Amino acid sequence: MISFSACTRGYRGGRSSEFAEGILVRDGDLDLTGEGMGIGSVALRTTDFTYFPQNSRTVHHNDDVSRIFLLDTRIVWRFWGITSVWLTGLMEKLVTWYMTHPSLQNVFLPLCGLRGVARLETAPEVMEPVAEAQFFYRVKGSAIQISCTVQSLQGPLPEVWLLNELAADIFTASLQEDRLLPPPPGWEALNGALPTPALYDPSRSLWFRVARVMTAPSVTSRVYWGRERGKELNWAGFGIRLDPRGSVKVGCTYCIEFGGTGATGMTLI
Repeated sequence: MISFSACTRGYRGGRSSEFAEGILVRDGDLDLTGEGMGIGSVALRTTDFTYFPQNSRTVHHNDDVSRIFLLDTRIVWRFWGITSVWLTGLMEKLVTWYMTHPSLQNVFLPLCGLRGVARLETAPEVMEPVAEAQFFYRVKGSAIQISCTVQSLQGPLPEVWLLNELAADIFTASLQEDRLLPPPPGWEALNGALPTPALYDPSRSLWFRVARVMTAPSVTSRVYWGRERGKELNWAGFGIRLDPRGSVKVGCTYCIEFGGTGATGMTLI
């Protein structure tokens, strides 16, 4: 039976497993989240760094769960064990290029395995929090309704990413206009139509997608989807990019919908 869980995941390994995740998705005792960030987590991106939450606090209400994230960790790149801000900025620019060229991503992703040969590695760097994010989750039927607020603690907010990621080795296909198709590449911007196409788990006949996104008129949003499966990557999901336009606080309400024969009777535990 599929259920949503506000517990901390037991999965360890991969790039994101040490960061604070959103709601987990389980099939009995099996965690379907893998190395993904769960449903409803957050990251910030500047031109030089990507920030993730390493610390969070969860509060259970009657039918809701809230989680407060501190954006207190940034990813830095190292060469031969030496941290380089210049190298980190260069790699962030490469990530931006990668995200805007989906047709080349399946070629580029296997090359990431050569980082070890070049003595390149990423490492989390804990720091004073740059922002705080509060998420409220409510399960209604087979959907998770999410309302979140991201507040800067140090000047205007950069790009805000709302992350909704499960395991790539489970969600191995997609559903687009009722057709079963291959999954998307690493990252691909969608055309803005909602609901989005769905990521699909053939073994459970289970899919999930973004059904609704609402922001203030002053905030622009764009939905991306993607899937990456590699030595350190095992996620498939959706990212909602928010452009705060110089604001220090942004809010968003959105809905992640599950469906298929495997989605009946879903509960929050």
